[in-house]
Amino acid sequence: MMAEEPMTKYFCLVTMAIQICTRRSEALKLALQQKSEIKRASACMQNRQKEKSAIGPAAFKWKSISRRFPKVARNRKNCRHSVKDSKNMLRILSVSITFFLERTTSV
Repeated sequence: MMAEEPMTKYFCLVTMAIQICTRRSEALKLALQQKSEIKRASACMQNRQKEKSAIGPAAFKWKSISRRFPKVARNRKNCRHSVKDSKNMLRILSVSITFFLERTTSV
């Protein structure tokens, strides 16, 4: 019995040491991950500031949105084209109405 007791104490100490090491390694991994995320975020912010100062704020806003969300940019472009198309349609319609009115009133 006396011989088993030091082994169990040793086993408990080893398991505690393993637990402490794994906790520390997990904490270290988490700290390194957070550090790399902070570095990435700060680099991203610096790049954004450079882009923002180089371009106007509205253009920068749409440039960053179009980079992150290409579908939004496509929708915006399509919307712009549809507005142009509708303006052209209105212009053609107004010309045709005036032409029609000139024809009907002259007779």
